Amino acid sequence: MIIKVYIGAHKTATTHIQSILEYNQDALSSNNIKLSTPKKLRPSWLKIFMDYCHNNNLDNIKQLKDEAPKDGIWILSDENISGTPYEFMIINKGIYPHIKNRLKCLKKLFPDAKIELFFALRSYDTFYRSIYLEIIRNQGYIPFQEFYNKEKFNQNSWKNVITMFTDVIPEENINLWLYEDTKKIIPKILNSITTLNNPEELISNYPVINTRPSLSKKALEVLSSFYPIFTQEESKKIVEEINQKYPISKKYPKFIAFDNIQTKEFQKKYLIDIEAINNCYPKINFIKEYRNG
Repeated sequence: MIIKVYIGAHKTATTHIQSILEYNQDALSSNNIKLSTPKKLRPSWLKIFMDYCHNNNLDNIKQLKDEAPKDGIWILSDENISGTPYEFMIINKGIYPHIKNRLKCLKKLFPDAKIELFFALRSYDTFYRSIYLEIIRNQGYIPFQEFYNKEKFNQNSWKNVITMFTDVIPEENINLWLYEDTKKIIPKILNSITTLNNPEELISNYPVINTRPSLSKKALEVLSSFYPIFTQEESKKIVEEINQKYPISKKYPKFIAFDNIQTKEFQKKYLIDIEAINNCYPKINFIKEYRNG
């Protein structure tokens, strides 16, 4: 069995790619490819897997193994295997610091399988903004300053995440791409994940379904006016209603998390870290390999 592990990062079009794969499940099945995405994994499998990773609980290990096929390709895709957006607030440092242990657990569960990893990187400035907005959607409103700790976040690095990958997975089995390139390279991404030679057909079959629009600056201002009168749980109930009233438009621009100076610093660090990944791990497959400038 080959396990194609596609686990994020969050807010890098994972849901869109998962949706294309889900819509084409018949084509995948006919090519001996099994697909497991959040819709199937989160009700029980993911919880059992996390319990296995954190507590070495073997009570339900059969259920974990039963989700996998006996042979062929298994596309296992859930970005929450990496971590959750809320962990950015409660963990002292690092992006997805538990990911190494979780990959080790997966390898331990399926010792005879070949594991290939798929992961997208995103510029820190827009990544942190999107993670913050995702927390508001899932957990309720908090001020940005309660989410963002400059000293802690400035120490974060995608290179550290990739180092954790290479500690478990051979370099040549790791596939990376830049979120900023996604629209241009989706066929290549799908080809790498599925091994099918007709990725354009998979895309054309899929009727594009609009995902939830990002929260506008105005929507956040309205939510902040209820803070802290409303609890996080109370504000969570009205997030979507307020965003529908104040959707991103010319009248209601998107939320910008950082000033121009901080944005440029994050973008520069992003480019430096990508270059470092290329130099330190030359066998990693960059889908549409990054080129300086």
